[in-house]
Amino acid sequence: MRKSIFLLLLACTTVGYAQQLNTQNVRSAIEQHIGTYPEVQLKDLYKAFFQAEFGAEHIVADTLAAGKYLDNELTTPDNGKVYYEPIGADSTFFRVHLKAVQQGLITRDQLFHAFLAGVHKVEIPQISRWKNMWRQIEKTITGMKLNLPEMEKQKREIQALLNSGEYASHHSDAFQKAYDPHYRIVRKDAFYKELFPFLKDVATAADFTPQLEFAFEIRAVCEEGYQVGETPMGVRNIIPIIGGKVAGPMVHGDVLPGGADYQLIEKETGRTQLEAIYSVRTHDGVTIHVRNVGILNNGPEGFYFKTAPKFEAPKGSAYEWLNNHLFICVPGSGDGYISLKMYVVK
Repeated sequence: MRKSIFLLLLACTTVGYAQQLNTQNVRSAIEQHIGTYPEVQLKDLYKAFFQAEFGAEHIVADTLAAGKYLDNELTTPDNGKVYYEPIGADSTFFRVHLKAVQQGLITRDQLFHAFLAGVHKVEIPQISRWKNMWRQIEKTITGMKLNLPEMEKQKREIQALLNSGEYASHHSDAFQKAYDPHYRIVRKDAFYKELFPFLKDVATAADFTPQLEFAFEIRAVCEEGYQVGETPMGVRNIIPIIGGKVAGPMVHGDVLPGGADYQLIEKETGRTQLEAIYSVRTHDGVTIHVRNVGILNNGPEGFYFKTAPKFEAPKGSAYEWLNNHLFICVPGSGDGYISLKMYVVK
């Protein structure tokens, strides 16, 4: 029987990536991993995404031996900077670092039990499916132009590994030297049920500080507006949107005519409420609806002009990820257009 018949932490048919990966989620996972481990190499990203898909990479048939191996590893100080971390594009698994046990936050038995929670799931790893997934992930990494050390060499090594019918890989020597990692892979449900109640207080605010990544800029061309007049709510202005361009690393295309910016100058405060509704069409023919709501105010605390757009993209399209992320927009003005720089909240 081939050695690829392993006991895994999770059945590949019940969790893991879809065949078509969400590129934005993959990018975010890569950026998060690099932010935590600046010395990361391609082999380490491969290992993280593989663990996110399959869980543990080794046989756990002998739980007694696995327990002794954990006990031995616990004698080595874990000096890493994190206690736990989600891995992969969809955070199906967590790495729980041994420092959580060494510092008394959880017990050895709690970690070991959570680690073994999915051991009864038996699956034959589908190498061809994983190879296709890795090709998509590698393409995203290449497109990010990360300039990782020994990247081309490690690409060839990973390809040779997969071509041989194998798939499990070690951390790179550079990663091992820089971080000396000690952790166990724990399935998400087991992590939250068995470990998170004891670990939630060690997470600092910095661990969850939202980060912004520039997504694209919309340059909207507008006609001269007209005024509805004073209403019970305030003075209503309407600015027709007649076209424009969309450009950036995540989306590019054109602004469609027919939209408008509906402005309301509040009667009592003088603050302007903004609500722009329009559509864009991407370079590959996908229409995306945009609703951008914000505030323009020049009060005692200073000038403030920000908006929070929401996007509606078709299901199954390459832009479906827009539906599932929050955005912040920084408006400005250009030569004959309104500049709307969109940042995705990570």
